[in-house]
This record gives sequence, structure tokens and C-alpha cells, in this order.
Amino acid sequence: MKTNDYIKELKNHLSVLDNKKREEIIKEIESYIEESDASYSLLVERFGIPEELANSYLEDMPIKESKGKKIWSKTKKAVFTIIIFLIVVSIAVGIFIYNIIKDPFDYAKFDANTIDSKVENQWKKIDNIDSLDIEQAKVVLYGSDKDVFEVSCEGNKNTQNKTTFIIKQSRCFLKVPKQKLNIKSIQSEIVFIEPKEETQFNSRQSRIRIASKENQYKYELNGEESDLKKIKSNEDGILIKGEFYQSEVVPYKY
Repeated sequence: MKTNDYIKELKNHLSVLDNKKREEIIKEIESYIEESDASYSLLVERFGIPEELANSYLEDMPIKESKGKKIWSKTKKAVFTIIIFLIVVSIAVGIFIYNIIKDPFDYAKFDANTIDSKVENQWKKIDNIDSLDIEQAKVVLYGSDKDVFEVSCEGNKNTQNKTTFIIKQSRCFLKVPKQKLNIKSIQSEIVFIEPKEETQFNSRQSRIRIASKENQYKYELNGEESDLKKIKSNEDGILIKGEFYQSEVVPYKY
């Protein structure tokens, strides 16, 4: 083998060094070869094989990061920065959303007799109602001992069709008399504080929250892609039943 092969192998083993350091070592070995007219075998006898000579230099010299390692190092820093940024943004968005969707006050602290103090809009009495049709709305219901429905709404898309009161894209408070009630809902949020009588739901993509104070409830709930397991049933309670699709039925919590 020729001395050029020795130099070539040595360069390969010194590739982790920066260019300046590597060239200094190569020039030093090349000068030795020129002055002593050394052969490959003499170089091996004098310095060891190229790998051994390279290792002797590498032990005492700072190793240069390869281009790939530098890129990966920078990439890791960038990825870490992005992850931290996304976490901070997610927390901020979560807080923002919570402040938007959270209840303006604890509905369960009031009943049909005291909720007037928290409702600014005028109450209206509606007769001969046994069903509610709720779409893209937030509705808070209070079980009442009176014999008539009372409603207070923000929004004008509320009408009565025979025995059904229709609520669309509105925010409403209702006082529900002690009677059986059917509730159909689509993409809505419903809070029912202390139902007084049997209630039946037919809900799609809705969230139902029920507050129990003095009364207990027996739940007969069937659902598809729905969360219905967080609510506790009492066999001797007032019956609440329904069919649910992509919906949630949970105890009311502020």
C-alpha cells in the first residue's frame, strides 16, 4: 500500500475534527513522509495504523459536530420551542374557551321562585305546552309548582306550534310546571334544575346537565356514541328517560 492510502485513511478517521485541525495533522504527517521518505509500512511501524494515529489525536482535541448533528441539534431546539409555544397557546385558548362557555352564575343556587333576580328579560306565560323543540340553543329549565310555563329568552326564533314550544339559536330560561315533558334537542346545551315530573329526551349532539336538590331520579337512558355513565340512578326516583346520539348526560356542576 502507498503512503497516499495512509493519508486517505487518516483523513477519514479525523473527519470529526474541524477542517483546520485536520489539515494541520495531515500536513504534519505529510512533512514527515517527505523528510524521511517513509513507506506505508514504516508509517505503521512509527505511528501505528491510521485509525490508531487518529485516535491519539482525538483523545486531546475537541470534536467538531458533524453537519448532520448540527442540523439535528438545531432542529431539536426548534421543535422544543414550537412545542412549548403550542402548550402555552393551548392553555391560553383553553382558559379563553372556558371563560366563554362557563355558566354566568351557579344555576343550582336558584329555583323557580328565586331565578327572577338573575334574569333581566321579561317573563312570558305560555299555555298548553307538553313538548320542547330545542335547536342550537342554551336552555335552563327550573321545575316549578305552578301550573303554567313561563319563559324568558334572548333571541327571537321562539315560536309555539300547537303543544310544542320551539327554541332556536337562543338563550332561554324556562319555569316548567309539574307535568310530563318531552324534550327534543339538536346541538344544544340544556340545564334542568330539579325536574318535578317525568321527562323524556330525544337528543342529538347535545349536553344535558341535571341538578338534583330535594328530588331523586331514576334514569333510563339509551345512547349511541354518548356519555351516559356519569349520572347516578335511584329506582324510587322521578323517571327521566331518553334516546341520545353523540350526547352527554351529567350531573350539574358549576
